[in-house]
Amino acid sequence: MRRAAAAFLIAFCALAARAANRDEAVYQAAGDWTIAKTRSAAVVLLSETRPLCPAQMCVARADIEKGLSEATCEKGRVTIDAFLAANRTTAPVPPLAGHYTLASIGDVYELIEPNITWQDFYRHYRGVWGFISFSRPAYSEDGSTAAIHVGFHCGEECRVERLLVLKKGAAGWTVACDAMLRD
Repeated sequence: MRRAAAAFLIAFCALAARAANRDEAVYQAAGDWTIAKTRSAAVVLLSETRPLCPAQMCVARADIEKGLSEATCEKGRVTIDAFLAANRTTAPVPPLAGHYTLASIGDVYELIEPNITWQDFYRHYRGVWGFISFSRPAYSEDGSTAAIHVGFHCGEECRVERLLVLKKGAAGWTVACDAMLRD
């Protein structure tokens, strides 16, 4: 009985580790793509995913539905149901390789409240070009396709939100297409 329980626990832990590694690889690919597209040298990366609405700095379901319908490169389709299921709660974003500074949503939001300016944000985080926020990634049934909401915020009137669709290939996860949600 103990051997069966131990074998189950080992298998469960291995499965959880594979899922965490897959998510980390998707975050890395999405972050690197966003930095390249925005021509940023360095950014603040929010240390937890953004929840679905209603909440401060949240992701709207209508935006995700629009993005999934406009992201026409999908073969293994990520459904809105899969995206909603993956994003019922927030989750930690792992540290990523490159020019990222991890910060909590609360710390960043505190610096850009209406009575505090973006100048305060840039004074606090010297050398960065804004901050990136992620949703949790959602996957197609076969696991070959992922969708993730990415926000890049750099000032009062400076923000871009995209839904990225990534494909897993021999070299890892790459952005196959994207849909503009807000700019």
